[in-house]
Amino acid sequence: MKAVPIKTIVGVIISLLAASALFALWAVVSGMFTDATQQTAKVGENMKDSQLTQYEGAEISGSQVTAFLSNNKDQQVCIKVVTKKNTAGQAYNYKDESLANAIDIDDNNKAIAAANKKKDKTYINPAGTFDCTIKRDANDVICLITFTQQ
Repeated sequence: MKAVPIKTIVGVIISLLAASALFALWAVVSGMFTDATQQTAKVGENMKDSQLTQYEGAEISGSQVTAFLSNNKDQQVCIKVVTKKNTAGQAYNYKDESLANAIDIDDNNKAIAAANKKKDKTYINPAGTFDCTIKRDANDVICLITFTQQ
């Protein structure tokens, strides 16, 4: 049997070390990409939430409330407006915070339009002052935004 030259043995060892280093690098980079993807998704969710939470804890005008209704009529969140005239409140998008009962799109659009009619029970006075509160579900997802006239 012929002896294997030292150069061949060294070459095999170097090749194995290089392959091991590449696999280790791949594992690290793969983990970094997973983390980056999760962080990007979180940033996107926070940006979406910021659109809905911009008035949380603030006093805003009725005109801002009606604009908020119009701008967020396609969001998966129940928006409730309580006025001095309508103390029970009017829900938009969904019938309640469970988000199980969506309001028909046409009915929702009619309800938003009615909020601008002075003689309607759900009228939102543009000069009125409203407080905004937000409720989140067990998964920390916004399920209810309530505007209450002061």
